[in-house]
Amino acid sequence: MDAAKAIAAGVYYEGELWNMIFSRHDKIDAISPVKALPTLMIPTLPATGSEMNPCAVLSNRKLGKKSYVWGNCLYPKVSIIDPELTLTLPAYQTACAAADTISHVLEIYLNGEADSDLQHYFQEGVMRTVMDNIGKVLTDPLNLSARSHLQWAATCAINGWASPGDAWTPIHQIGHVLTMRHGVAHGASLVIMMPP
Repeated sequence: MDAAKAIAAGVYYEGELWNMIFSRHDKIDAISPVKALPTLMIPTLPATGSEMNPCAVLSNRKLGKKSYVWGNCLYPKVSIIDPELTLTLPAYQTACAAADTISHVLEIYLNGEADSDLQHYFQEGVMRTVMDNIGKVLTDPLNLSARSHLQWAATCAINGWASPGDAWTPIHQIGHVLTMRHGVAHGASLVIMMPP
């Protein structure tokens, strides 16, 4: 989904395509895209929320970087969210997806606006939903009800509803480095970082 977003924006982007990527987390060095082809998203992994947000995460093996691009033009025009498409996910990828969903709201919960009760309750609800359902799915991979809860939690975790403004996301920032330098799966890198 993220590659599709970058390609859709790249069609109209002027100059070097990597210039739209925020490739340094300590300074703003990107020029976000302002126009993109319309996209349709069909998630098969309940994790990234890319089906309902204006962001894409991309890797550049040549530069050894994994980072993100965002812009209002990257919002998908249509999304088909069907948890049946996640029924064949291996247990490891399912667990990594759950960690990604939790991390999306945990980082905002810890580093966002303090006076935002509604968003905090929403964030807590997303995390509880994942914790209540991940064990059910790992025990019974065909549990469509639990898969549905995981899918909806992932979509809602990073679509903006849970965020009371900008928040620093150190777990994801370091996780991106672990993924690029050591080949660690994204969700696993977040699990490594959460306790510290």
